[in-house]
Amino acid sequence: MGDIDTGDIERRLLKIEAIQAIMRLKAYYAECADDKYSDSHEKKPPRERDEVAWRQARCFTEVGEFDAGEFGSARGHQALFENFRAKPFVFSAHFYTNPIIDVDDSYESANGRWLMWMLATDDRGRKPFHVCGYNFDSYQKTKEGWLFKRVVVKTKFNVPFTEPWSHHAFVAASQ
Repeated sequence: MGDIDTGDIERRLLKIEAIQAIMRLKAYYAECADDKYSDSHEKKPPRERDEVAWRQARCFTEVGEFDAGEFGSARGHQALFENFRAKPFVFSAHFYTNPIIDVDDSYESANGRWLMWMLATDDRGRKPFHVCGYNFDSYQKTKEGWLFKRVVVKTKFNVPFTEPWSHHAFVAASQ
């Protein structure tokens, strides 16, 4: 048997640990996004909702960016907080799957792609809808741990539960 390259094992372990920390960051971010609403599908009281929106904003670096098209764009903690607290929902459930995360060789930054599915209820008409798309993330390792530098949401569909998502895809393709 050959000698074990402990340097290679250490590099692989550092990369796996970074990927695991980034996956935890994404899960915590989703938890914050959904925790602004009660189990009875109401917005939580303003003080409680604000606390959660600040936690969500602090998942980003100080100059972190969020770009979700119709769901808002913001840069920096204050703007992120305001964006996250003002979402027009009374319920949301974010699901992120199929991560592809590439950590750079310095183990200080990374990029990722996630498949996103969100269930939500709007706060005006109380109509449930679902959104599917991709999140394209950039991450930075900081003294606080891994944080988002940038999150870009590219939506594949955003439709009420009463409408098929494929209809929207066909309409868009024919225009």
